[in-house]
Amino acid sequence: MHPSSLHKAKNYLSQLLSLAIFFGGGLIFSLHYLIGPRMLGQVPDHLTIRKRFGNLFRFYVNHLNHSGNFQIEIDPQIAQLRSPGPLILAANHPSILDAVMIVAQLPEVACIMRGSLIRNPCMGGGALMARYVTNDSGVELIRQGKEKLRRGEKLLIFPEGTRTRFPVAVNPFKKGFALLAASTGTAVQTILIEHEGHYLGKEVSLFQRAQTLVKFRVHLGALFQVEPGETARAFSDRLEAYFSQNLQHTKTGIYLVAKNQAVQASPISHASREPDSRHSSPQL
Repeated sequence: MHPSSLHKAKNYLSQLLSLAIFFGGGLIFSLHYLIGPRMLGQVPDHLTIRKRFGNLFRFYVNHLNHSGNFQIEIDPQIAQLRSPGPLILAANHPSILDAVMIVAQLPEVACIMRGSLIRNPCMGGGALMARYVTNDSGVELIRQGKEKLRRGEKLLIFPEGTRTRFPVAVNPFKKGFALLAASTGTAVQTILIEHEGHYLGKEVSLFQRAQTLVKFRVHLGALFQVEPGETARAFSDRLEAYFSQNLQHTKTGIYLVAKNQAVQASPISHASREPDSRHSSPQL
C-alpha cells in the first residue's frame, strides 16, 4: 500500500475509533445510571451526574486532541463562568460536538436538548438523570427553564434549534432563549464556535472520512441583557444579528469575521435579578 494511502487509512480508523468511544461511552454511562443505582438503591443527585458528564466529555475532548484527526481550542475564560448565579449560555451550533466541548468546561450547566437526543440510548439515560431539558414542547421548555434559572442554575441553549445548515454561518434563531431571558431578567452570555471542516456538521455522514484536520475554536462572546421595553422577538433578533456579524461561512467551514478583534466579551455579572412586572408576561 502506498504510504499516503496507509496514512489515510490509519486516520480513518482513528476517526471510527473516536466515534466508537463517544457512542459506546455514552451508552455505558446511560445504562450505568439508569440501571445500576436503582439496583443498589442509591441514585446520585443530578448535580453529581452533571459533574460526571463533564469528566467524561473532558476525557473525550482530550482524546480527540491526541487522535491526530482533531484540534480543539477552548477559550480558558469560559471556565470562569462557573461562579454561582443564573445565566443563559447561547452558542452557535456547527457540529454535534458543541455541547460536549462546553460541558467539558462547565459541567454544572443544564443543557437544552432536542427530544430525539433525550430518547437516544447513548445519551438519554444520563441526560434524564442530569435533568437536562428537552425542546420538544416550547411551553415545557419555558416552564422548566424558568424553574432552573430561579434556582440559580445555568442553561446551555443553541438558539438555532439544530446544527447550522451550510452554506450559512447561522440558522434563523428560535425565540425560546429570549423568552426565558425576558421573563426572568437573566443575562445571556454568548459563545462563538469556529468549525474548520464540515465533518460532524449537519447532513454530513458520521462515517464520511474527514478530508483534513478538523479544527474547533470556542470563544467567549459578549454578554447581553434584555433592555427596558425590548420584546423577546427584538432581543432574539439582536442576538442573531450579533452572531451573523461575527461569524462567516466559507467553503472550508465557519470562522470569526475578524480573528484579531475576536468578539470582545462584556464584563460578566452573575447577580440574580428578580423579575418585575415588565418581565412577567414577555411578548414576541
